[in-house]
Amino acid sequence: MTLPLTITVVVLCIAAAGWAVASLVHDRAPSPVQLTLPAMIEVLLAVQVVMFVVRIHQAPHNINPALLAVFAVSALVVLPLAVLWSLVERTRWASVVRGVAALFVAFLTLRLWQLWTVT
Repeated sequence: MTLPLTITVVVLCIAAAGWAVASLVHDRAPSPVQLTLPAMIEVLLAVQVVMFVVRIHQAPHNINPALLAVFAVSALVVLPLAVLWSLVERTRWASVVRGVAALFVAFLTLRLWQLWTVT
């Protein structure tokens, strides 16, 4: 886990959530252009999971590696499910689903970083 990657994921997630709120306020259904930011976040999350798998032996000894794995995999799975849901339900509330998922991924990423850096 690296701090720059964590910060980048969190900032992009907050931007995605803000974009979702703007879509909600303007009463717009999600457009294909709005799916580029979650796609970029997914790529970064995949890199994060690969780094996690490679560096699992460096995890703090007082943290269960299974807990770290659940956080990493959950962060990787939630956003695509929310995007799929928003594509199926083409209403303004689809933006709420994407926004909540983006904030959830930001939280999971920060929590994963916090657990990883525990001494």
